[in-house]
Amino acid sequence: MKKYIEHKITKKKILFSTVLFSTMFIFYTGIISAGQVVDKIIAIVNGDIITLKDLNVAIRPYLQKISNSSYSFEEKDKILTKFKADALSKLVNEMLTDQEIKKLKLTVEDDEVDNAIEQIKITRNFTDEEFIDALRKDGMDIHEVREMIKRQILRPRLLNYRVKSKVIITKKDIQKYYEAHPEIYSTEKKYSLKTILLPHTLNDGKDPMEIMNNIILKFHGGESFEKLAKEYSIVPNVAETGGDLGTFTLGSLSPQLQKALIGVEAGECTLVLDTDHGYQIFYVSDIEADSKKVSEEISKKIKATLYEKLVNEKFNVWINELRKQAHIKIME
Repeated sequence: MKKYIEHKITKKKILFSTVLFSTMFIFYTGIISAGQVVDKIIAIVNGDIITLKDLNVAIRPYLQKISNSSYSFEEKDKILTKFKADALSKLVNEMLTDQEIKKLKLTVEDDEVDNAIEQIKITRNFTDEEFIDALRKDGMDIHEVREMIKRQILRPRLLNYRVKSKVIITKKDIQKYYEAHPEIYSTEKKYSLKTILLPHTLNDGKDPMEIMNNIILKFHGGESFEKLAKEYSIVPNVAETGGDLGTFTLGSLSPQLQKALIGVEAGECTLVLDTDHGYQIFYVSDIEADSKKVSEEISKKIKATLYEKLVNEKFNVWINELRKQAHIKIME
């Protein structure tokens, strides 16, 4: 179609500092001096142009990071090439978004822009004169700033109109996600434990390990763990209560005991463990299973997670549809 295109842009001011506009989600782009500049068109989107200068502005925040990295020259070149491709794709999406805003005739009240500018001045502690002077140094005027701010306000509104308003999260969706991710949201199991403890060495010279194995045999033979604990345990206050230790979450127990409890159900006991305290057997009297009911707090977190996921999915579908319908020419 068209041949290699170059055009002159006289006194084009395309930049402003993050010092002024970080609060408005406007990213730092660096300073490009005004004057006679020969710029190259790298993309045309429904008749609107994206220039090489626009692309350089978009990737500038990443150039120093790439330069300072320990990658080889070839690796840096590959990374930069990918950054350029991603940045150009984003610029095309933003242009399509701005064109959609014009098509829908979405507007911003002057008061909203005024308030945004005032907030910037308050945040940066600028007087009116200092604000204008800072704009001038960055090669911009107040009109250009107002247009930039309008776009920053209107883009989220368009997203809400075209995408977010169509995202609905049901209680069924939340419950399904909750049950599919127990490792994140489920309440940890709680174990009610009893124990029998013998020292590593007995005064009468008997083998404590042999005694413990006999205790396990008696337990499996039908004797209650409480009775055995009262008979054999050397810790008086534990023996008196039938070896009762209390209720614990699995994560609060030692790694050794956590491992020993794997596969042990309520009403069963572990094998003999060699611990710092001596030889021990642990009996599981009860296990509080994970709750299947989603708490209000967890429900809110899951809803936020699902909402963000679905918004991103619907946005990608929407923006891809815009790209299909648009006339986009990327210059070689």
